[in-house]
Amino acid sequence: MKTHSVRFRDKIQIIIVLMLTISISICGTWLISKSFVSAKTQRIDAAQNAQRMAMYTLISTTGNNQWDNNKLSSTLRVLERQVGQRFKLTDENGDVIYQKQYNDQSFQSGMIEKVSDDKMAWRIQINSFGEHEIQTASAIRNGDKLYYLESIYPIESVYKSRDYMISSFLGITLSLIAIGVFLARKVSFWITGSLTRLAETARAISGGDLSKRVNIKSDDEIGQLADDFNRMADQVSENITKLENAMQRQEEFMASFAHEMRTPMTSIIGYADLMRSQELPPDMRRQAANYIFTEGKRLESLSNKLLDIIVLQKTKINKQKCKMSSLIEQVYGLLEKRMTEANIKININCDDSTWFVEPDLFKTLLSNLLDNARKAMPDGGDITITAKKEADIWKVEVKDTGYGIPKEEIPKLTDAFYRVDKARARASGGAGLGLKLCSQIVKLHNGIMSFSSEQGIGTNVTVILRKEGI
Repeated sequence: MKTHSVRFRDKIQIIIVLMLTISISICGTWLISKSFVSAKTQRIDAAQNAQRMAMYTLISTTGNNQWDNNKLSSTLRVLERQVGQRFKLTDENGDVIYQKQYNDQSFQSGMIEKVSDDKMAWRIQINSFGEHEIQTASAIRNGDKLYYLESIYPIESVYKSRDYMISSFLGITLSLIAIGVFLARKVSFWITGSLTRLAETARAISGGDLSKRVNIKSDDEIGQLADDFNRMADQVSENITKLENAMQRQEEFMASFAHEMRTPMTSIIGYADLMRSQELPPDMRRQAANYIFTEGKRLESLSNKLLDIIVLQKTKINKQKCKMSSLIEQVYGLLEKRMTEANIKININCDDSTWFVEPDLFKTLLSNLLDNARKAMPDGGDITITAKKEADIWKVEVKDTGYGIPKEEIPKLTDAFYRVDKARARASGGAGLGLKLCSQIVKLHNGIMSFSSEQGIGTNVTVILRKEGI
């Protein structure tokens, strides 16, 4: 069953309208209540003041003489016309001295029991017409006689004013809510517009358009989110590009590996089939066996170098403090005969410094560099080895006088199976793995390897080994 979730934009609108409604309701209710209580308090004070004025008027009219009921009634009638109140005067026996309408049910019982000479009583009540009024009662003593004066003060206008304010407030509230809904919609579109563009960009990127970016220029949190999103997209695009390049290199590696395997295997199978199917003269048999042996050794070299590269990528080496000139002399001794046969002269300029290296790996590194230099000089030439310690580094340079390398080819030198001149390298037994192996050895020694070359003049390979932590 498909459920429909509320959009973030709609949530913002709902929240804004709810907050507006609650705020207006609380403020309006408080103001109306405050106004009503204040008006009602004023009417209560007015009713009590009118009650006191009536008391003082009765006392001042009659003085301390014997009270005349007719005079009291006349005074109260005048007061009713002046102040708009209704009065009721009774004596201590409960006999009514004055009441304009004897059937007036507004004067409810129970009030005179609450008063004394210095205490006034009052209450708000609803009359038979449903109107609010204040009933007030007080005691008046004249000589040894006690009288009770009660009055009715109308306050229905206060309640009508409150009802009018409530109805007006409801109308104003509805109008403000309608305006609030309109403004909330505008605000929500303004707030979520950036998020909408962000979502559209995310969908475009997920659809394959890695060049898509969010164009939001602001200093708020959404602007920061957009910047973070763009940086993330840049990183994702960069990582995908790296993965694609890695996959391309892997495909090229596999194609090159298959090609390197196929060439010697074709020769081995061909000559083995020739020796198996025919009786060959001794010279031809020897030649065929020599081809098989040579190509087999080439496959052995290829597999060993691949194995070395794979193992080195997962290896932590144990370095020893070695005298570097001695290691270089050992490598020279191993290659001297081959170099002499190739009409290549090696010049060594090395100081007596020591460095922490893995001896066997370092000799493999130098052997490969010298072997590459040899292959670059098929007609003979010179190789110069310069090695010395400089501050916190140890540097060795291998310079040859070979045919050189084009500048655009230099960044590819450490790629597996890469060869500048494929035909010449294959003829010399190369598989394009030597510099890849060298690069891995230099990396394990916390070093860097760089190349400089000029065609027709030669190539210079520089290896710089750094101390750990530098």
